[in-house]
Amino acid sequence: MNINSFFEFILNRQGSSSYCFNALSKDPSLDKAVEEVCAKLKNLPNADIAILLISSNFASDYPRLLPLLKRKLKYKILIGSGVGGVIGSNKDNLFEENFNIPSLSVTLLKLPDANIVPFHIPEDANIDMDNPGKVWKDCFKNIKDAKNSMTFCSAMMFVDPSMTITNELISSFDFSFPKSNLIGGIATYHPFSYGSLFLDDKLCRGAIGFVINGEWRIETLVTKGVKPLGPILEVHSVQKNILYKVKENNKLVSPIEFLQQLIGDLSVGELNLLQKSLFLGVENKNMKITSQGKLLYDGTFVVRDLLGIDPTNGALAITDVLTVGQKVQFHSRDTEISKKEIEIGIKKLLNKTGDKPILTLLLSCIGRSNSATGNNYGDLQYVNNFLGTIPLCGGFFQGEIGQINGNSHLHSYSSCWGLLVKRKPE
Repeated sequence: MNINSFFEFILNRQGSSSYCFNALSKDPSLDKAVEEVCAKLKNLPNADIAILLISSNFASDYPRLLPLLKRKLKYKILIGSGVGGVIGSNKDNLFEENFNIPSLSVTLLKLPDANIVPFHIPEDANIDMDNPGKVWKDCFKNIKDAKNSMTFCSAMMFVDPSMTITNELISSFDFSFPKSNLIGGIATYHPFSYGSLFLDDKLCRGAIGFVINGEWRIETLVTKGVKPLGPILEVHSVQKNILYKVKENNKLVSPIEFLQQLIGDLSVGELNLLQKSLFLGVENKNMKITSQGKLLYDGTFVVRDLLGIDPTNGALAITDVLTVGQKVQFHSRDTEISKKEIEIGIKKLLNKTGDKPILTLLLSCIGRSNSATGNNYGDLQYVNNFLGTIPLCGGFFQGEIGQINGNSHLHSYSSCWGLLVKRKPE
């Protein structure tokens, strides 16, 4: 018996044990990248799920990918997404980002006593907000799964950038799965006619992912890395994503007038932050219904990019639709806040879970990459200190889906973290 056969024999004897193995390749040839990844993962017993992340540098080769993997790896379910670059561990077991670099990552998981149900919601799905749970019941394969899904505690979801109802989909998830954690991301764009999502043997659009319950769950965290500048304002006059007037202490001003006034009140440090970056925090109120039928409302600020200004009237365009009465607040990047958020948040999750996580998930905004910003946020280097021995599966996305105070939001310029751990006994 050779060493590979012996290794496979031992793993099969331990078939009831959990495992997590992942592999990363930066070879610019898809065939060689697949060979490298599969060589690192060969001889593993059948995985319950495979998570695939591939940089959009390979977009022209997306249709060839799944047949190559299927011939070499063993898994029951596969989900995957195109990303702006893969985040993973290098040969020295240090976390590294590979933004805008040809990169491929595959993570194989065996999770005994877990009930894992994949889903695919088509691009043209209709979400009836009078019955938001229907779209989720329709996407499961049988009635039994749909009924049991209400008790699932965690989910991971990838959304194609062509999906026009992402926010409605996220809200309907919270309605349908009131006890669940959700983590996800918007895949990166490419110019071809096919989608950016991978499900089993299909390359598709829409939204894909899995829900999981039983002995395993995903604990989630959102870190924004921004500092508020100035007071909270109220939207007074707006047309879709163009903000004309805000209310501050019952005084109406344009956003540009407010910023001109704000500059004089900022400290030297805050002025330096403002010169490097500026965002608008937008209050996002989500509704959630508890198992007892109680309505819960959560208002939290999500970070949105600025698109431009109109100097003639002081209006401001952003990457979100606003409504009259909504609360907004300007924000700027802050490295120290980012580090503190990560340290406090991750340590809190680790203390909460008790057991060591089997996998770390990191779905980060393209705008947070070192290459995109020119700033080293230190997210990876910093978290390596207390997560370094745990496998990391991550990538850069067009938008990130994560929960704050139990409600799910579509974020910009944020990082969504997930720790896959065994569920504590009730």
